[in-house]
Amino acid sequence: MSHGPRRLPRLPAGPPAAGPTDADLLARFVAGRDEAAFELLLRRHAPMVLGVCRRVLADPNDADDAFQAAFLVLARKAGSISRGEVLAGWLHRVAGRAALRVRADRVRRASREQPGIEQLPASAAADDSELARVLDEEIGRLPARHRSAFVLCCLEGKTGEAAARLLGCPPGTVSSRLTRARERLRDRLTRRGFAPAAVAVALGAESLLALPVARLLDSTLHAALAFAAGWPSAGPPDRPAALAAGVIRAMTLSKLRLVPLVLVAGMLAAGAVVLAGSRPADDPDQPGPKAAARDDAGPVVRLVRPQPGGPDRVSRYNCLAEAAEQVNLSAGAAGVLVAVKADLGDRVKKGQVLAEIDARALMIEERQAAVGVKQAEGLLREAEAHVAAARAEVEAAKRVIRQREAEVRSAEANVSARRKQVERLKQVIKQGAAGADLLDEPEHQLRLAQAQAEAAAGGVENAKADLAVREGKLVQASAAVGTAKANVEAAQLGLEKARLALDHTKVVSPIDGVVTRRTGSPGEVVRPGEPAARGPLFTVVRTDVVRVAVDVPQQDIAGVGPGTPVELSFGGAKPWLQTSGKVARTGFAVDPRTATMRAEIDVPNPDGKLRPGMYGEATLRLGKGSPDAFRVPRTAVLSVRLATSPPTDGVYVYRGGKARWTVVRTGQWGDQEVEILSGLTAEDRVVADPKGLTGDEVPVRAEPPK
Repeated sequence: MSHGPRRLPRLPAGPPAAGPTDADLLARFVAGRDEAAFELLLRRHAPMVLGVCRRVLADPNDADDAFQAAFLVLARKAGSISRGEVLAGWLHRVAGRAALRVRADRVRRASREQPGIEQLPASAAADDSELARVLDEEIGRLPARHRSAFVLCCLEGKTGEAAARLLGCPPGTVSSRLTRARERLRDRLTRRGFAPAAVAVALGAESLLALPVARLLDSTLHAALAFAAGWPSAGPPDRPAALAAGVIRAMTLSKLRLVPLVLVAGMLAAGAVVLAGSRPADDPDQPGPKAAARDDAGPVVRLVRPQPGGPDRVSRYNCLAEAAEQVNLSAGAAGVLVAVKADLGDRVKKGQVLAEIDARALMIEERQAAVGVKQAEGLLREAEAHVAAARAEVEAAKRVIRQREAEVRSAEANVSARRKQVERLKQVIKQGAAGADLLDEPEHQLRLAQAQAEAAAGGVENAKADLAVREGKLVQASAAVGTAKANVEAAQLGLEKARLALDHTKVVSPIDGVVTRRTGSPGEVVRPGEPAARGPLFTVVRTDVVRVAVDVPQQDIAGVGPGTPVELSFGGAKPWLQTSGKVARTGFAVDPRTATMRAEIDVPNPDGKLRPGMYGEATLRLGKGSPDAFRVPRTAVLSVRLATSPPTDGVYVYRGGKARWTVVRTGQWGDQEVEILSGLTAEDRVVADPKGLTGDEVPVRAEPPK
């Protein structure tokens, strides 16, 4: 079962690795006793080593002695470290051994001085110190590849790229190893009784490192070089040297013990094969007379059948409550804050004014823009009047033309009449009925009429020219109206802009919520776009709905999507808020820095109990368990922990009147049941509560079925 916190697993950020590797420095020290190489190793790993010692030992002097002893051992045993082994993991184990020896010596000394006292009194921070001690103990029990990744990234603060360079593998492999190491540590520490919240804090704390003072580094370097040279006159202090010698002896004995253990294990395996082939199979349900006779000598145990099918996949992660909606409000205009109408923690409504800014220059600009609009409108009315006058003049010119054309027609008619009169008189004179002098006056009248007709025709042409002039003036007046209208629109836009700027003198909340930040005070000068260091004037967050964010490790994202059931708990071991919901949305992509995908749950929060920034635990139901697995009671599974090997899980299986220790591979650990991935069959009967049973085979009596 996974208990991932909000930002776990994570590769700590830091500068890229540079310079020679640990293996190069070790080779230089072993080959030529290069003091500079050893000093660089000392300074590179000192914070991690000192952190291990101080977590085990409360006395700073004891921690310093264990710290020196660890590097004395390195100076003496540098040649025995294989090139493929990561120095950081090796130093972590050595530092832990040295610190435990110091603590054991102190306990023995206290017992001799005050008989009856078996251990030192606990301090006020006993829980924290116990968690720190157990943390290093569990780190030492991790598989080598997982321990190396955890020590490099979490205890020494190296980046994923730097750790990958030291381990000789891709950064993605380092990330997956680190994820598995954190999950193992989290599960083991939780099973040992530590609160999940405390475990999450311990795994993510930056206090796992300790910075040694220069004097301690210098004395350690001098002592280590002397210790490596074979105890010269200027040798190391007595206590660190004795500790180092004891650790070296223990390391040597540990290696020697491995040889007979391997031989015995091989012999036992061969014997088990021979016995299995030569002994007839016992009926597990009916032990038989012989088995019943043996049962009389053993304890009574309750047997259970493995239940088919693994438990539903349930994973727990740390989660973080965030604001579903948050707005940062800054000054929209430059000026002086004259009124701050909301304070930290106030509930505000959408549209509520939170602060007002005195910006008199903007007020003047707004009035000036209003005057400009009036001026433009006046010019528009004047232009429109000019158009009306020009149009009237055009109509008058058209009437003059019509009048002149009428005069032309009248003059032409008069000319025609006079011409006829002259023609008649010429006929009379031609007949001799009248004298020629009678024709003078009519001809004079004809010529006068012709002149009048020509004058009338000229009047028409003049009237048409005047009409063209009047029409041109009308076109000009119409164009002036268009310009005046554009000027009015521009003036109105200027007024709107000035009023918009004036509106920015009021800081208004765009949402219903609570003020979580206020930085402005009356009389303070504010400006738009001020440096980010100052921050916004107000921060308002929505409270009726809270968004809970969960970072899901990449191995679990296949089972997480919109609609995945979620149970949320806030308050640690004694939760004060528990609720359920569903995943609302997921980020789809995996963050390469943390190897996690973001999932979000929208939680109704009508009473405001859940607040942004709170940490909690999210339980996600990722799907059904494996149909090939089995389930047994949690009490039936035992974890055997040896100092030299990782923990081994197993159960006692009843066969032929005996409970036989059987190693199993476990999956999820639930509150009541454990998933068994391999090691059992459907026909096996498992001891439900094997407390008190020891050894590979134990005679027992099966409790009669009820």
